[in-house]
Amino acid sequence: EQDEQRVTSFYSRAVERIRTLPGVKSVGAVSMLPLDGGSSSTSFVVENHPVPQGEEESAGHTVITPNFLSAIGIPLLRGRDFTETDDENASPVVIVNNWMACRYFPNDDAVGKRIRLGGPESRWRTIIGVVGDIKRLSLRDKEEAQLYFAHKQDSWRSMTVVVRTNLADPGSLSGTMRGEIWAIDKDQPIYNVRTMEHVLAVSETVWVARVFGMLFAVLAGVALALAVGGLYGVIAYSVSQRTHEIGIRMALGAQGRDVLRMVLGQGMILVAAGLAVGLVGAFIVTRILASSLYGVTATDPVSFASIALLLAIVALVASYIPARRATRVDPMVALRYE
Repeated sequence: EQDEQRVTSFYSRAVERIRTLPGVKSVGAVSMLPLDGGSSSTSFVVENHPVPQGEEESAGHTVITPNFLSAIGIPLLRGRDFTETDDENASPVVIVNNWMACRYFPNDDAVGKRIRLGGPESRWRTIIGVVGDIKRLSLRDKEEAQLYFAHKQDSWRSMTVVVRTNLADPGSLSGTMRGEIWAIDKDQPIYNVRTMEHVLAVSETVWVARVFGMLFAVLAGVALALAVGGLYGVIAYSVSQRTHEIGIRMALGAQGRDVLRMVLGQGMILVAAGLAVGLVGAFIVTRILASSLYGVTATDPVSFASIALLLAIVALVASYIPARRATRVDPMVALRYE
């Protein structure tokens, strides 16, 4: 017990000393940093939601110090954050994520309700706050229950200190932070100092997604270029083949703008039909890519609309240029056109 108190005291003092450094907005510590490759789970039971013994559900298990949520950027939706008074002498408390709150308390506020870890010998813990959902291991993780525990009530030896700063170069704080920690314990090992941007960049799930994303982007760009070039060439050729017809219409008194409107209208009808068929096919095929996407759905309306608009503009230009050229040709010359 004394050893646990020394651990919690060390992190409390370290966080407090770092908080006073110039440029530091907020600081906290966490047992396992999100997207850093580690995870821990625990079984739990919600009060008044009995389940058979051995069939308890599990949730992500994260131990944090006060102010970690603000330092990492997880929003506090309801209730309160942990404080220094949430220690071994206080009533056990816990913070849950919004997904868990909505699942177990869909018509009520989760704050004030109680959960218990493990078997019936465990103590009931009161929910004091509800926070936003995060991805623990991968950006493609499904939503799940997440529990946050106060470090002074559930001490964890190896913690990651997270600092939010307004400095242009966050790395410039590393040396000063090391000095503050070593002022408490000169033998304390400090390693793997990096920014969250670096954590995301080297995260296996992120860089794999980026590689596949770049590959898909290149292939999509090539496909789009071929589609644009092919569409322009086919429509422009089909319109140029009607030069003789256009000449007859002009010879019989048709106005250039009327002929131009007719050609554009007919061309756009064909393009609209093609886009409709293509969109239906795209909606079906993109289901395959759904598991590889993050932050956008497989049927993102903006993406579909922008590509459809681009192809429509290309078709319009491909119809307009040769049609405009044909209406300016002398009717007698157009009649002799082969």
